[in-house]
Amino acid sequence: MNKIHKLREFLAKEKQLQALQQEVQHLAQSTAVQEVVKFKQELQALMEQFNLSEAEVLDMLRPPATQAPAQESVKYQRAQKIFRNPHTGETLEIRSRNHAKFQAWKRTYGDEVETWLVS
Repeated sequence: MNKIHKLREFLAKEKQLQALQQEVQHLAQSTAVQEVVKFKQELQALMEQFNLSEAEVLDMLRPPATQAPAQESVKYQRAQKIFRNPHTGETLEIRSRNHAKFQAWKRTYGDEVETWLVS
């Protein structure tokens, strides 16, 4: 029984081999495959001419790895404003109207302080 099994296995493999040989022959006749084979041969000739390995050629063709610079968080800063008190001649440089001195002027002089903006 074992010999018959081996014979059947052999015949099946032989049939598979014939089918694969026909596939290879069909592919070899394909113009697309012929173009790729020709390209590969020409590329290998160039690699030998310039003494390059496959890895070197791939490195040349691969775009350079660019790392995006780490973006630092940029905190928005308000523009600095300068107010000059005409009563005292005092100058105040602030970014926020919550500044203690500015608030004191607002309590003392009211909305007139807004007109003291120099820049």
